[in-house]
Amino acid sequence: MITVLLILIVMTVSAIDFTFSSERLKAGARQVQSALAGARDRAIFAKERRGLRFLVNSSDPSTIESRVVTSMIYIGASGDWTEGLIRLERLDNNNDNIADTEDANGNNMLDAGEDTNGNNNLDKQQVLIVRGDAQCAWYTLKERGFLGYFEDLNLNGVLDAGEDQNGNGLLDLDALRIKIPADENGSWYTVLTHRLTATNLILELVTPYRDPGNSPPTSVVAFQTNGPSTYILELPPRVLAEAQPILLPAGVCIDLDGSQVPRTWRSFGEDLNDNGVPDAGEDMNMNGVLDRSSYSARMDVLFSPRGVVTGSVAAEGLLHLYIAELTDVQKAVDIGVNVSGSPVLRRPVHGNVQLSLNRVPSQIVPGENQFTPEEPIGQRTIVSIFTQTGKVSSHHINPTDVFTTNPVTGSVTSGSDGYADNPFLFSTQGEAANQ
Repeated sequence: MITVLLILIVMTVSAIDFTFSSERLKAGARQVQSALAGARDRAIFAKERRGLRFLVNSSDPSTIESRVVTSMIYIGASGDWTEGLIRLERLDNNNDNIADTEDANGNNMLDAGEDTNGNNNLDKQQVLIVRGDAQCAWYTLKERGFLGYFEDLNLNGVLDAGEDQNGNGLLDLDALRIKIPADENGSWYTVLTHRLTATNLILELVTPYRDPGNSPPTSVVAFQTNGPSTYILELPPRVLAEAQPILLPAGVCIDLDGSQVPRTWRSFGEDLNDNGVPDAGEDMNMNGVLDRSSYSARMDVLFSPRGVVTGSVAAEGLLHLYIAELTDVQKAVDIGVNVSGSPVLRRPVHGNVQLSLNRVPSQIVPGENQFTPEEPIGQRTIVSIFTQTGKVSSHHINPTDVFTTNPVTGSVTSGSDGYADNPFLFSTQGEAANQ
């Protein structure tokens, strides 16, 4: 009789715990959805850009706390900057007053050894530099934190010595937008600030200016006459006055490794073959340590006064936030511990860099076969953001796992590999969750 009572008590406690966990996760998903909808409503009401910033709990990329979000805060646009005049220039990295070109032999073809930046294009005298006069005062803005932080000074994708400007231990990759010229004929470009100094007020466009210029191709100054001189610099958003962090329920998180988010939110680690040790060629910043991948301190979703997502995130089309129990996130990492005991963080944020950039997140959402019947996976759901409309919705995970993806080649074969094959299927099909 006592044995039967003990069994019933254990079953009852387990059922209650499962119910509480389920309710906490549903509440967390509703909270994320409500916070995003609230940011959208604020933008429409204020007739200014408003948004939500997702916050990680730690700057140590080897810990789970640095890879999950448990709090959020409302942000708003800082306004635009238009002071001073600009001049567009072609790239001149060696400062020889001759515009750079990869076409070393002048045959207008990409030959062996000419692709210096590895983009498989023959880059010739590109208009990439925006030079400002003293009235632009960009360096003052940078010193005051209005331009954010772009710390990858040598563009190698890892945090090198001397690059951590704000001391948070992360490789911050904030990228601004600039409109050139400032009138209705202007176009928006993503711009980097890593070349900006107190004596050299220059910004670098990520993509070349639409007009190749009217000066000789070897001239650094792109326009002899009638070149654009006005601009609009879109300053990064700041935390709204009196805004307080929005905390998710205890034990609930947004698993960033399992989410489909902009790749600018992620910086990739050095363990290219996932073996947990620094191999030849992997220690890119030569610090003797195998640097882990990390997440940006500015993971922002901004809405315009029309209610749609604006900024660089808008180009994503669709974002998926994977809401899960923190204990399950830890289990999924523990499964990946290699023989040396080092945690192998889940793809795509860890692994072959180029494959990671292109791979859908099916490698990092646990499938229906990853956990045992004795210890099943807990509740989880997806909150999706449709950037073109501003719609925010909640959906069930599709846990089907019948294919295996090779982490090196990316090839797909039949058979379970423990990860969901298409976890966001229900979101794209419009099958909403009942939260």
